[in-house]
Amino acid sequence: MQQGKFCIDCKHIKKRSILDRFFGSKIEFSKCAHPDIEKRNPVTGKSDFVYCSVAREFNSYNCGKDGKLFEAKI
Repeated sequence: MQQGKFCIDCKHIKKRSILDRFFGSKIEFSKCAHPDIEKRNPVTGKSDFVYCSVAREFNSYNCGKDGKLFEAKI
């Protein structure tokens, strides 16, 4: 088994729920709900999360390729 910090195993992953019912589960489109990455939508005021792949690809989101914000699911 491959070891590593994968978003699928992180407690901060926010899976799509409503769209999954129509299009099937696409884990690639899950978002990161870590409080350090969460932003507020300036129009609606609601939480606005970035895609996990974006949070991991760019170090500007603190997590980066090393998965610094990764916390294993319990």
